[in-house]
Order: sequence, then structure tokens, then C-alpha cells
Amino acid sequence: MAADSQQRELLRLRLGAHGIGGTDTPLHVLERMLAIQAQDFAAARWAIGIRSGVTDAAVLDAFDRGELVRAWTMRGTLFTVPAVDLGWMLALTGPRMLAQATTRRAQLGIDEAMLDRVQAICDDALASADDLARDEFMTLLVENGIDPTGQRGYHLIAHLAQTGYWAWGPVRDGVQRLVPTERWIRESRTLERDEALAEFVTRYLRGRGPATVRDFAGWSKLTLTDSRRGLEIARTDGRVVPFDADAGLWSTADAETTAATATTADAGRRAFTASVHLLPGFDEYYLGYTDRGPIIDPANEDAVVPGRNGVFQPTVVAAGRVIGTWRRRSSRAGVGVEVRPFDGRPPSASRMKAIERSTAAYAAFLGQSHVRSQ
Repeated sequence: MAADSQQRELLRLRLGAHGIGGTDTPLHVLERMLAIQAQDFAAARWAIGIRSGVTDAAVLDAFDRGELVRAWTMRGTLFTVPAVDLGWMLALTGPRMLAQATTRRAQLGIDEAMLDRVQAICDDALASADDLARDEFMTLLVENGIDPTGQRGYHLIAHLAQTGYWAWGPVRDGVQRLVPTERWIRESRTLERDEALAEFVTRYLRGRGPATVRDFAGWSKLTLTDSRRGLEIARTDGRVVPFDADAGLWSTADAETTAATATTADAGRRAFTASVHLLPGFDEYYLGYTDRGPIIDPANEDAVVPGRNGVFQPTVVAAGRVIGTWRRRSSRAGVGVEVRPFDGRPPSASRMKAIERSTAAYAAFLGQSHVRSQ
């Protein structure tokens, strides 16, 4: 297969693995993806919406039903995950995250005695309440003589989440609530370590492949040794197969089915070539890989992360490549977007039509009218 053709096939399969533009339930999206980065909760909900075709209200319902939770599962960062998978994921990633935070805890004046005391305070509060809002937790700290300022309160919330004590669950009056996992999560999968490693790699590739083991290690922050072990177990079981052995790219054995049957036909490939999607900031399509070369010209990366400040902008993806950024434009008439192509040129008429279709999907997700984009 020629290099250009191989590259197009890689992007086609990746876009299909992500399910972008697909129709599904929020839970099924996360069962495939395993985790979606979610420090920006609104962006994370659109990441689910663009992969499922449902509304924002339907995504919130999945949290309210206890199907999905948001927690610090990897890299010290918030992710949305299926509630049933939270336990085994934290068993793999939690100890390393907690160890890496030791220095920061010391800087904040947090010792083991404080951690034990804070959990006891939360135990008392949750004995008579189903959940806590962030502000309510901060008030509890102040009432018990613990200063939550200087990121101390935030770090304490994250620490308890990384130990599996609680997670962000339902949304009440526009505020997501912290829920004790033992009560909120009705069913939790338990996996032996090797099986958990293989499951981690398989689910990563099912939702993002083809990709390399280094992509997975960078995403999960598991050691490269553990990542390779998980890949080898999954390979032996027949769950993952090489996509391009020379490049070290792997996919799941059902990757073509995951990419959707229609894309196997020439018509489907033409549809992929013409596709345009408006992805949220911090989307897994951009952040799910160590090597972003296949999806973006390195010269344009600063436009996605201005000043390398860690804040990833929403991106415009055409035929699997990131070609620009976009921002929401709201008015009384409804929702539109302003597109900023990297090349500075106005989109062609055909591409603009595709952008309008994507804008209409975004407006429908928000439950608002669609107005013409800029």
C-alpha cells in the first residue's frame, strides 16, 4: 500500500474507531472509548455528543443514572469513564498518581493525618447526604479549620478520587456532585492485573486505533513495560492485530467493523474524504496520541495550544486532518461557529456546506437553533 494511501486508511480507521459523527448511546460510546478527557466538562459532553448523536441533556442523564462518572483516572487529569470500569482502572493507575503527587502534597502542607481527617469529615457529612458539591466540601474544610485556598481544597478532592473514595456523578441545578463510589456505583468490574492491562490496551485501541504502544503509554501513563505486557496479552488472545508492523501500529481485530461497514465501500471512502467535524477542545482525537504527526502539521500545533499553555482549542477536522480551530458564536437567534483555518483562506463552498452540517449537529446537541457560521 502506497504511503499516501496508508495514511488515508490510518485516518479513516481512527475516525471510525472514535465513532465521530456516529449514532449510539453515551454509555456505549464510553464502553468503546473507555475514557474521554474531561477537565472541561462541557467540552467532554460534546465529545460524547459528537460520537453518539444525542443531546447534551441525554449525556447528563447518563451521569444522573450512574452509568458514567468523572474522575482523575490518569495523568492526574479528569476523565469521563463508565462507572463499572472505574475500580480496576484506579487499581492500575492510582498508586502511581498518588506517588507522583507526594511533593505537591508537601508543598500544600498536606500530610497523612490531614488526609485521614478530611476523609473522616466527608464520612460524617455523607452519612446524612447522598452527595456533596465542590462548594459544600470547601465549606466543610473551613468549618473544620482546614484552609482550602492555594489549590489545597482542589488537591484534596482529587486525592480522595484517586483513592477511589468518590467521583463526580449526577448534576443538580447545573452543578456536578461528588458521590461516594461504594454507594453510587452499583456494579463494579474486578480484573486481575494482567487482564486489566490487556483490557486497558484493547479498549484504548478499539476507541483510537490504529496506534502504537508508545501512544498508549503516553495516554495512560502506565509504564512502557506494563503497556507492552498488556499489548502482548491482548495480541496472544487475538484481541489486537498489527495494522502496520513496520510502524509499530496496532488496531483491534474488529477495527474494520468498528469503523462502520459503510466505510469499507468506495462510496464510504469518498464520504470520509469529504467529512468535516467540529471537535471540542481537549478531544481524544487530538490528545489520544503521543505522535500527532498523522493528524496535524507540526507548524500548526501552536494554534491549537496557544503559547503551549495546556489549553487545547476546539478543532476543525477534515478527512481526518486538523485544518483549523473554531469558536462558538451564540445569539438570540441560536448557535453558530467562527472557523479559523490554519491557511487563512475562506473554506470552499463544498467545505462550508460540510461545516454548516457540523454546526447544525452541534446546535442540535445544545437544543438550540442553528445560525449560519462565520
